[in-house]
Amino acid sequence: MISILIWLLFQLDTYLGNITPDETEQNFKFSNEVIVKGLSFDANENDISNYFDQKCGQVSKVKLLMNSQGRSKGIAFVSFETEEGYNKALEMNNSEFMGRYLIIEKTKSKAERLTQMHSYADQGPKIVIVDNISSKINKFDNEVIVKGLSFDADENDIGNYLNENCGSVTRVNLLKNEQGCSKGVAFVSFETEEGCNKAVELSDSEFMGRQIFIEKTKPKIERPAQLPADQDSKTIFVGNLSFVTNKETLKKFFASCGKVVNARIAEAEGKSRGFGHVEFEERSGVENALKMAGEQIDGRPIRVDVAASRGKLVGFNRIQ
Repeated sequence: MISILIWLLFQLDTYLGNITPDETEQNFKFSNEVIVKGLSFDANENDISNYFDQKCGQVSKVKLLMNSQGRSKGIAFVSFETEEGYNKALEMNNSEFMGRYLIIEKTKSKAERLTQMHSYADQGPKIVIVDNISSKINKFDNEVIVKGLSFDADENDIGNYLNENCGSVTRVNLLKNEQGCSKGVAFVSFETEEGCNKAVELSDSEFMGRQIFIEKTKPKIERPAQLPADQDSKTIFVGNLSFVTNKETLKKFFASCGKVVNARIAEAEGKSRGFGHVEFEERSGVENALKMAGEQIDGRPIRVDVAASRGKLVGFNRIQ
């Protein structure tokens, strides 16, 4: 049914002229265009154009996506005069620009995106009849939970990324709040156990400018009892940090919340992993710091959580 609806939408778009039947003309439109993700929110169209013009060749157009408040979404479409410039841009995938690691991919036409959606719909989610404990466990055999996702990532972005890096994805369930906005958490099912295991190995990798955490989904009977928020902790977890943010920046930023005892940035091979911790002398510092969630440090809106006290660490070094 889903695949039929998508096919009908495709035909309607073709009839209305939204999708040009002439594939040659359509492919030409996107032949020298890339999509750039993970951009610093401080980067404007001139910054992006100058950067790629110097590195790759003449840029003909830059379109930076903005939200309803007129702020950058960290995503842009960049067109080049030549195929050579386009190819050089693709080679710059995972390069650093204004303190962020970029994800650069070929722009796909609407027809290609609809075809991909059609492919996912044809695969469809696997139906599991739950009638005993064994079937409940089997339901989660090839499923992972992905945390820390960019709020700009949708089901297609997640499905495409894991499909390319791990193997055939059968379903993506992106959790959303009451306003329909992403919670940054998704459940992803794979056709094979091998694909599931490869996905787990991608934990701590970067996707759309965010460090993601991936682990196998566990049925309720295997999940440890959740702990209540740690009322004794004097430490906070700070996420979504720019890679240029250092511990001194964290100390200064949170100084207004209370006396800061220590601040640290998580690193891998000498580079920031995009999150850190701040320890206060008093519990009141934590309570004040939680109100700072959503404020910006080095152009990035931060996430703030209570970190677990020593001996109470759960999951990713914080109470979940």
